[in-house]
Amino acid sequence: MKTSQERDFARNVLKPMLCAVTVSRQPFAWMSPSGTMAAMGILVVIPARAGSKRLPGKNLLDLAGKPMIAYTIDAALAFAAHAKIVVSTDSAEVAAVARSAGIAVPRLRPAELATDTATSLDVVRHELRECEREDRITYDPVVLLQPTSPLRSAKDIDDATGAFNDNGPPSLVSVCLADPKEDARYPDSWFVALDDKNRIVPRDNAQTSTLYRYNGAIYIYRRDYLLAATSSVTDGTLAYVMPRERSIDIDTKEDFEAAKAMLERAKPRK
Repeated sequence: MKTSQERDFARNVLKPMLCAVTVSRQPFAWMSPSGTMAAMGILVVIPARAGSKRLPGKNLLDLAGKPMIAYTIDAALAFAAHAKIVVSTDSAEVAAVARSAGIAVPRLRPAELATDTATSLDVVRHELRECEREDRITYDPVVLLQPTSPLRSAKDIDDATGAFNDNGPPSLVSVCLADPKEDARYPDSWFVALDDKNRIVPRDNAQTSTLYRYNGAIYIYRRDYLLAATSSVTDGTLAYVMPRERSIDIDTKEDFEAAKAMLERAKPRK
């Protein structure tokens, strides 16, 4: 007989991951603030820089039987049958893994975007401009999926995109419920509150004591906002709340081992 902990794990982690390939959706149409419908191509960007100070080569580390980046690639492919998916990397090895999975790597990332000072927004903007120039199509919205969130499922991406489509915010950012003890290592700026419409508000302005933490798994941007943005969060940014069980953001060896243990537990028993 399963314990309550095992049942919670199966419901919150295993089931969404196993159901990833069954997600279905209609062609995406973004609802503009004026209420008009405009069919747009979706661009999904997976940034995977070679360098990592805390966990060297983490994007290609063997995580429960496959490279860590493969989990994000698989989730993106299951979600985005009708979207363009690109991996942005300065690593030939990462590019080879992505291409073997059927993901486009149109070019290696320029050196100036492969430094510690280059931001994710810089990288995504670069890919947006290059893909639009090459494909002669306008991409809107743009989805950013970091490979350091291997437990994020295709259903998470699908549900987040659906919420973005329904509400038309400038951006959407995924969060999880904060835990004061387990999240003590994160800076104060990572903790936010939500208003009654699930929009992100500063914790100091909140009318609730419930706090959430950015989990780094999903970012979605309107094209016009992305091109001028200095932050992923602005007035009206929508939150997509994920379970803590799928909110591991791998930055250290301890994070990696925790994700590995969860994925090993999710494997079918022989």
